[in-house]
Amino acid sequence: MNKRKEFINWLDTFLEEKDIELQERFEINVDGVPNNFAYLNVIEQIKITSDEEQEKIREMIVKIDSQNGDVKDYFRHLAIPLAKQANERFYGITERTRIEEDIKELDLLYRKILDVEFEHMDILKTKANILGEMRDLVNTLLKQHNISKEEYLELIEENEQYKKLEKRKTRMAEDRYTMIWENCSSKEIAEILRDQYDYSDDEIINEFDDEETREEIKEFLEILREQEESGKEIELDNGYIFKFENDYTFFKLKECREYPGQFARIPEGTEIAIVTNSDMTREAFLVKYSPNIEIVYNFLNKSSNEMETYEYEVFDLEDINSKDELIELMKSKLEKFEEKYNNLEMKEEENCESI
Repeated sequence: MNKRKEFINWLDTFLEEKDIELQERFEINVDGVPNNFAYLNVIEQIKITSDEEQEKIREMIVKIDSQNGDVKDYFRHLAIPLAKQANERFYGITERTRIEEDIKELDLLYRKILDVEFEHMDILKTKANILGEMRDLVNTLLKQHNISKEEYLELIEENEQYKKLEKRKTRMAEDRYTMIWENCSSKEIAEILRDQYDYSDDEIINEFDDEETREEIKEFLEILREQEESGKEIELDNGYIFKFENDYTFFKLKECREYPGQFARIPEGTEIAIVTNSDMTREAFLVKYSPNIEIVYNFLNKSSNEMETYEYEVFDLEDINSKDELIELMKSKLEKFEEKYNNLEMKEEENCESI
């Protein structure tokens, strides 16, 4: 039996004795790039490496095993060259793709500049210089990356009809815009412009002519913003943290209070919003307890290190007209509770000291 066969037999026996699952996969990060391999990939490479390398690997495996070390960790180390090869292959292809895209964009830009007409002589000279530099740059890139003339012509073929394509896209966009306005409600239009075409709220509102619709859309956009922000923590100017709970928003809360049927369907004890002080020792919850919404004040029990309820009161939404007003009122109420409870704690400490 030659040396290579003897090594392979030894390695297979070792793997079987140690019950190493060759199909098991692992991930290693090389040069900032994650790579995923099976142990089988490493073993296959070990079996085709040189006799000299195989002997070094055998010695290392025996040494690690004799010290009750992790042989699989050594196999993962041996996967580093495989990862480097994979990175080189991937980034080689990716780099060429990027260069081809850049050349295509340069050619398109060249054509657009070429089609712009100027009258002033100095501008015409500048235009000619820019076009000349762009041609030189493209030729340099073609040579550096071994891109043939045939590949280049195929790459820029679409650019030859760029005017036709741009007119088509413009016409399709105009048709789509007209279709939206003819077939959608004002709220649907606002949502489409916002989500699909990245219109700002002001741009959306300005699309509508009559003042009544504008006000309706303004309120609708505010509802959408609140829905997106529901559940997000808001840091207040005094260090408090406010957050809506259970997907509630101010508009949803007001709607529930205005329609008794909706309010009745809210499960008892549902937490609607919370404001917490800066060191997380005091908090105020809005909670549904029929027939009211109540604000519940909690404090951190230092003995149990858990929040406990101190008191509660009915929370009147009647005169609150916005989320900001709601936050401000809850903040103010928690500030008063915090001051009240802190004073009580101080008195208790003083009484304990006097005893």
